[in-house]
Amino acid sequence: MHLIIIILIITIYLLFQVYNKGIYGTINKKEYIYITYILILVIGFRGEGIDNDYSTYVASINNFLAISEPTFLLIASFIKITGIPIVFLFVIYSFIGIYYKMKAIYLLSPLPLVSIIIYLSNIILLQDINQIRAGAATAIFLIAIPYLIQGNRKKFILLISVASLFHFSALLYFIILFINNNEFSYRKYIFWTILPILGYGFYFTFDQSIIELIPINSIREKLLMYKTLQSSGVEGFANINLFNPYFLFKLIIYYTLIEFYYALNRHNKNFTLYLKIFGISIFIFPALGAITPILGYRSSDLFACIEILLFPYLFTLFKGENVKVYCISFYFILLFSINILYKHLIYF
Repeated sequence: MHLIIIILIITIYLLFQVYNKGIYGTINKKEYIYITYILILVIGFRGEGIDNDYSTYVASINNFLAISEPTFLLIASFIKITGIPIVFLFVIYSFIGIYYKMKAIYLLSPLPLVSIIIYLSNIILLQDINQIRAGAATAIFLIAIPYLIQGNRKKFILLISVASLFHFSALLYFIILFINNNEFSYRKYIFWTILPILGYGFYFTFDQSIIELIPINSIREKLLMYKTLQSSGVEGFANINLFNPYFLFKLIIYYTLIEFYYALNRHNKNFTLYLKIFGISIFIFPALGAITPILGYRSSDLFACIEILLFPYLFTLFKGENVKVYCISFYFILLFSINILYKHLIYF
């Protein structure tokens, strides 16, 4: 309960800042630091029984078969050798995941107050409290984006390689090397408009026997394990609902941003890249969900971290500062409530 209360207090404070300063308002560096370290400490020291994955990570420290990423093995080995409290593991992941996401907001978001509110409504609950390895990987990805924009592909590749040491699925980020920040031409506009439809098409035509032909043993065996769990009807693996309300909500946001692309693109030079990354997230959900549902969900969430930087543009479409504050508040309440009451990402 204390975790929920602290997140709500921070959000209310930020909403008051938006109300007083406007949607483009910001907070000073000290306030950034205070909020960042409060979140790191509260989430890092949250203890067992708050989220779904805490006990799994504790058990995995003594069972390396469950998690095989090098950074986890390194931290877990250090805990076993030194005998320091297990909470050290969660503090480390909390620091990396939260600190670098907040840094990305500070450096990259044109609407930082709104970005933090969006972050607190969803991604912090999904990744930095539950899927903490993915949380660290997505944070490193976000701070790698400026290097991609600058054309510094070597640093981008280096950072993504580091991210993959926290979560192997971060290797999917290398897809981003094939896109750029150039504005849409007419043909590209059409392509990115139909991309989600292509994902659905792939889902309905994919032949799962192809999995057995994957040459990399570790990836093939993990996907075959997922396939077995899916066949057994294990919760979280059995089915993928391509038309679940949450995904449809994201589809609506994507097509709204596409519809107003030329107006929104004038706000920030990085808008096109953010939108393309989100488009990949939307495409991947059904496309990789064809292989196994959990892969579709997790991989889509990996790219969905871009919503922290992209979704604030939505609220520039509303007229009237008070209306914008109400819409931001409604967005937070909706997403936060779904994550707490329906998805149970945090327990009371």
